[in-house]
Amino acid sequence: MKKVTSFKDIEIPNQIGIALDFDNYEDYFNSEIFGLSISTKKDHYYISYEDMKNDQYLLDILANPNIKKCCYDYKAIRVNLSKDNIDINGLELDVL
Repeated sequence: MKKVTSFKDIEIPNQIGIALDFDNYEDYFNSEIFGLSISTKKDHYYISYEDMKNDQYLLDILANPNIKKCCYDYKAIRVNLSKDNIDINGLELDVL
């Protein structure tokens, strides 16, 4: 997994896997977010939450309904991100 500070130079396909790194899966309404992982067909990336909030390119990817997202517990991801008014759209698969 590659740690990055921005996704602006990374080619993002139309389908990605995402995982939000946060501390309280039992009460995600009150959890702290540490970062986000994105998997493409080529590689896996991790970005800290602070860097993520400043990466408009990544925020646009998350909000784009045409980029399909596969994850575990989409509701927890959506609730956590909404605390900072970050939109996520394009759910294709939630294995929960």
